[in-house]
Amino acid sequence: QGAAGPSAVRTSVPMRAQRQVATDGESGPQCPRTPTGLGFRAPDPSCPRASHAGTTELARWHFCLDSDQPVPGETLTPIPSLIAGHPAKTRYLVHGNASTEGEASYNLALACHRANVVGDAVSSALRAKLAPTLPASDHLEPTIQDRLEVATRGETGEFGPDLASNRIVVLYAEIPGGTLPEEPSCEDAPKHLGDIK
Repeated sequence: QGAAGPSAVRTSVPMRAQRQVATDGESGPQCPRTPTGLGFRAPDPSCPRASHAGTTELARWHFCLDSDQPVPGETLTPIPSLIAGHPAKTRYLVHGNASTEGEASYNLALACHRANVVGDAVSSALRAKLAPTLPASDHLEPTIQDRLEVATRGETGEFGPDLASNRIVVLYAEIPGGTLPEEPSCEDAPKHLGDIK
């Protein structure tokens, strides 16, 4: 799994968005049965490791165990309204996370799959927002690439002591004119950023 840099393009709805989800009568989509093996499959596009957070957290989504499906009751439908309320030059960061069960390399890929699901929705919302404002359609995709970073953080315990709290994707914004994110100290700075395998 090579790292995808800023050149990774999101141009179409992935097959995973078209999948059928098992339902339980009238209660709606349920989490898939585990294990799914999703972390063994290479994410497309692959994700760099997250190196920093944005200045403003916009939203969080929790995901099913071993899955890139949000937990029942959580939906990505608010994303267009979240994007609409910010200046056109806002930069968005999508960070995927996984709980600490399993192998670190598996969780790194799993977190990327989750980030890609949210990243696809943010990309679609940005496309809808920016298309009417750009002079030519050939400027749209490079502009979206410049305004969206989708990254993986892999496994974490940062969001709470229980495992389910850490199966999460966080959407951040770097809003023009806002506060710059604080740079980490040297000992806390990410190392080997290009070493995703």
